[in-house]
Amino acid sequence: MRGHAGRPLSSAVLASMALIVGACGGSSPTVEFVGGETPTAVDASTPVPTAPPPPPPTAAESTPTPDDDAVAPTAEPTLAPTPEREAPRLGRVYPVGAEPHRPLATGPIFWVPNIGEDTVTRIDTTTAEQSTVTVGRRPDTGVEADGAVWFPARDDETLVRVGIDDLTVTPIAVGPNADTPILAADHLWVPVRDGQVMVVIDPATSAIVQRIELKGRPLTPLMLDGALWFVTRDDDMLHRVDLGSFDPGVPVVTEQIRVGRDPDRAVEAGGRLWVPARRGDVITVVDPETRGIVASIPVGARPDTPVVTPGRVWVPNLDGTTVTVIDSETLDVLADVEVGSEPRTGVATDDFVWIPVLSNDFVAQLDISDLSFVGGFGVGLSPDTPALIDGALWVPAKGSDTITEIMLR
Repeated sequence: MRGHAGRPLSSAVLASMALIVGACGGSSPTVEFVGGETPTAVDASTPVPTAPPPPPPTAAESTPTPDDDAVAPTAEPTLAPTPEREAPRLGRVYPVGAEPHRPLATGPIFWVPNIGEDTVTRIDTTTAEQSTVTVGRRPDTGVEADGAVWFPARDDETLVRVGIDDLTVTPIAVGPNADTPILAADHLWVPVRDGQVMVVIDPATSAIVQRIELKGRPLTPLMLDGALWFVTRDDDMLHRVDLGSFDPGVPVVTEQIRVGRDPDRAVEAGGRLWVPARRGDVITVVDPETRGIVASIPVGARPDTPVVTPGRVWVPNLDGTTVTVIDSETLDVLADVEVGSEPRTGVATDDFVWIPVLSNDFVAQLDISDLSFVGGFGVGLSPDTPALIDGALWVPAKGSDTITEIMLR
């Protein structure tokens, strides 16, 4: 069997695509490889795990996980509960470009940035048709706005506009090492890490309308209570921008709150902001109304961006083997769920939290109701943050140059 660009898919890669069947059980699934060749069945009869994988190597043996590729999940739809829902199972596997990252969906089409080859793969899931768009060096996850998808090309110091219908490519110079933007107040807000600036762009004209100078490296923002919130590394600040008073012609001054050391992207849970501090091994909880710090909760080593479910915050600990679960109302730590070495930020559906585990080459399935490890889905080497698209999880695997579907219904 061969992967994209005619490259063979090794036996190690095929083995890693097998389902590690947990409590979800059931018959062996069929994995369909899509990409211009005949679909092939792969046996997935891996034994049932009785415990999560072994702990990681010692610090001297371990390779640090780069933090540049983590992407905070945006708000996505969850599945309505239904008694007839089938157990999750593996679906299609698409060969894509080198080192694929978290995809962006626009209807039935999704766009996969390929960090290792400066392209975005466009996949129509209804027809299985694929095309490739060159966007610039080291593209990251994009956002949709004004009839286009916008991808930061980190090493080209640009934000690249790709027309959804005509695939025209228009680069906009923003500065070095741009992060994933968001759309807020009808403008694109582009964090430019190494430039220590937030660039504001009018998507209708592709014009830069403001550059907000900062004293640290900004990360992807989120919106909460009519405001834009984002962290800056180096100075350990959480910033607030009032969107109600935003005027492109008036310079923005941000409110600032000092949080934990080396903060990662904030999330909202229980009406509060939750900011992981990677060098402090804590989660800082902030009240958005008072701008005060409510708590600083110890978690595991080097916490990543949390996943939120009703009443719960799930914190993957990058330099450990656990996901720390916190009650978002009482702020109590409820559990440390063992999942395997180097867990990263994931996504949630109604019943489960899904966490990519880098060193074990699978996505861990965690039960929301009893905070337990159910099992894992082998999806290729070095899985990255999944995206929930049209009732399925799509998981990029950087080491396999593939994106794999986990069907949820």
